[in-house]
Amino acid sequence: MANDVTIGIGADSSGAVKGIQEVQTGFGKMASSFEKHRKKIGVGLTALGGGLTALGGLSLKSAQEEAIGIAQLDQALQNVGSSYDSTRQSIEASIAATQAKTNFGDEEQRQVLAKLVTVLGDQEQALAALPAVLDASALSGKSTTTVAESMGRALAGLTNN
Repeated sequence: MANDVTIGIGADSSGAVKGIQEVQTGFGKMASSFEKHRKKIGVGLTALGGGLTALGGLSLKSAQEEAIGIAQLDQALQNVGSSYDSTRQSIEASIAATQAKTNFGDEEQRQVLAKLVTVLGDQEQALAALPAVLDASALSGKSTTTVAESMGRALAGLTNN
């Protein structure tokens, strides 16, 4: 074949070969480091998994406690002719506003509100009394439940002489 042309290209590939060798060496060191520390890595990942599981469990428990608190409040409201569903917006708005200003969480406030509704027999009076009960609890160091029972009876005129 007389028309064939051969072109020779010369290139110095030593830099590319050296770069590939460095990458291989780096991966080898990383692999040996993983091998050397695999037990520690495994323990760490196991602990991380356990922590995430515990966090999930706490979240589930908190959600269950909130559902119980809402059910108790709903029952107290039903006993006075109302319901949580029909008053949810006003109750939750009041609880959120109070929670933003105090250290009392929403679950604790719902529990106190259920006690006040039961004693006072009126949701509006109970909501109005809630901040005073929380303040008295904070100032006295007594539990919110104890203060709610005492103040609720006093507000309802059910005190013993």
